[in-house]
Amino acid sequence: NFRVVLGLCFVCVVAVCSCLVGTNKTTVTQKKYSIDDMSLDEKIGQMLFVEYRSGIYTSDLYDAIYKYKPGGFILYSENLWNKNDYFELIRKLNKSSDIPIFIGIDQEGGYMQRLKSLGDVRLTKLKSLEDLGNDDLLYTYLSGKVNGEELATFGINVNFSPVLDISTTSDNEFDFSRSFSISEDEVAEYGKNYILGLNNHSVVSCAKHLPGIGDGTENTHYGSSYILKTKKELEERELVPFKENSKYLDMMMISHDIIPSITGNVPLTLSKDGIDYLKDYLDYDGLIVSDGLRMKALTNYYSTEELLVGAINAGVDVLLASEKM
Repeated sequence: NFRVVLGLCFVCVVAVCSCLVGTNKTTVTQKKYSIDDMSLDEKIGQMLFVEYRSGIYTSDLYDAIYKYKPGGFILYSENLWNKNDYFELIRKLNKSSDIPIFIGIDQEGGYMQRLKSLGDVRLTKLKSLEDLGNDDLLYTYLSGKVNGEELATFGINVNFSPVLDISTTSDNEFDFSRSFSISEDEVAEYGKNYILGLNNHSVVSCAKHLPGIGDGTENTHYGSSYILKTKKELEERELVPFKENSKYLDMMMISHDIIPSITGNVPLTLSKDGIDYLKDYLDYDGLIVSDGLRMKALTNYYSTEELLVGAINAGVDVLLASEKM
């Protein structure tokens, strides 16, 4: 069974990439690939977005990239020490896979700017999305453009941004600084300008967290969260920014929230009914990306095999092997 094999393969990749330490041993020459050119194992690998939490790189890391050919590698502060070491990491990652690899990062603005960990590089200090929402649309577009330009300079081609969640008055843990506005229409419009700015430098924008988690009851990093909205309520508010921007996006990240009106009693990540409904309502044919698959909203209740196979069967296209924001 293809989906079971994919799940088990992903377990292996995560296990390998989680315990490795770094320099290059295997290098290959990249060539042009299409889906038709790929083996089943290569197609499986392309669904994986892996992490590696260390600044020390042994040949095992690059051999794992060569063997499993993951579609993407997400950067964290542990990978960002200084400019020279960083560029050497990117060079070796690209040389280790003969299928071009996505390099992704969370570079939203405000406190969520991973690249700031490069201590020997002067980078633009990006406003938080909340601050951009209090500025004008042109400034927001230019902020996205500058962000995209700097990311492209560092060989990064996927930004897990912008957040299209709406600020809320609910008493929960939602971080207002990561949202443009309390208004769904303003989030949609500011989000569009930010996305177009990023796209100006061919950086893929992965908007998050579908369907909008401003009214979620908990933080999914720590446990189950519920969004207690009807379909009509979601369509009138939470889904507005995603629907308005679906035509500009190639990736959307879904949340692990349980949304009884569309997912029953399971997290969205594991709900085929929920994902099918959202793709149909949004008229969206791009990639559905999971949030970090090691978050406790999943791992407290599901085995690794259950959540991996369940996510794939639900229609998740890209599996993010990460637990942090």
